[in-house]
Amino acid sequence: MQFVAPISLIGLPGSGKSTVADSLAKAMGRKPLHLDAEVEHAAGQSIGALFAHQGEPAFRELERETLLRALASPGVVIATGGGTPLHHNGMRELLHRSTVIYLHLSVEVAAQRVYIEQSSHRFLFAGLPKSDTTALMRGLFAERHEVYSQAHLLVNADGTPDEVVDRILEVLNVS
Repeated sequence: MQFVAPISLIGLPGSGKSTVADSLAKAMGRKPLHLDAEVEHAAGQSIGALFAHQGEPAFRELERETLLRALASPGVVIATGGGTPLHHNGMRELLHRSTVIYLHLSVEVAAQRVYIEQSSHRFLFAGLPKSDTTALMRGLFAERHEVYSQAHLLVNADGTPDEVVDRILEVLNVS
């Protein structure tokens, strides 16, 4: 039987959602879909600029619309934004319309990855010293873990993207 429902990856910033989505999609002959990039394309600006100019409610509404379009696409691997499951019934939509995989990792590993990356698209963490990055990540984990834990599958995301993809393929029983 062909596995065609969308696969949605959720997790903290730094859990590898985008990188794993690309590798998993390739391994499964699917198309990766990066929700944050789709939102930026629809908005015509970065998420940071969208937050700054129109506020979080406008961002979350556009994110919801983009998520619903993504979930209507069979055969995709969706890299969600870290907050996607928490807003506008995002987790409910994900659970009903896709196979949801929580890329779980320690707060320390997530904070280290985000701190090292210091990417402009991680505006929540921009310019933070390592101790503040870790503290913010702890807060995000405390706020989000209960929702993330509703996922269909939990996969350990400590390790390389290839290791994580192998774990996902194993739990999906796809190779």
